[in-house]
Amino acid sequence: TLTHNNGMSCACIASQNGQTEALGILIEGGGKELLMAPNSEGQSCLTVAVRKGHKTTVQFLLERGGRELFSLLGASGISSLHVAAAGADDEAATEMAEMIVAAGGMKLLEQVDSRLGWAPLHNAVY
Repeated sequence: TLTHNNGMSCACIASQNGQTEALGILIEGGGKELLMAPNSEGQSCLTVAVRKGHKTTVQFLLERGGRELFSLLGASGISSLHVAAAGADDEAATEMAEMIVAAGGMKLLEQVDSRLGWAPLHNAVY
C-alpha cells in the first residue's frame, strides 16, 4: 500500500478529508484490502474518519469495510468506538458511535486501551 511520508495510506488520507467518493474509487481499483492499511499511529481509516467527524465517510466505511475494519485497533488498543465515545457531547460523535455498535461493534464496548486502561464508555463520561 502506498503511503505518504507521514505514514498515511491513500485510504487514510481520503478518510481524513471526508472524500467518500475517492474511497469508492480506491476500493474499486484496489479492493477492500486498501482500507485495512493503518496510519503511522496504527489507526484505521475508519478511526481517522471518526476523529474528523465525517459521518458519511464513516457509514460508507462500515458498509464496505465490515467487521474487519472496525476491529482494527490503534497502537495503544484504541478503537474507532473509543474515538467516537470521546466526543460524546458532540451529536455527530454520538451518531458515529451508534453506527459502529449497530454495524456489529458491541464487543468494542469491552475493549480496554493499553494507555489508560479505559473502555469506550470511560471516554464517553470523562
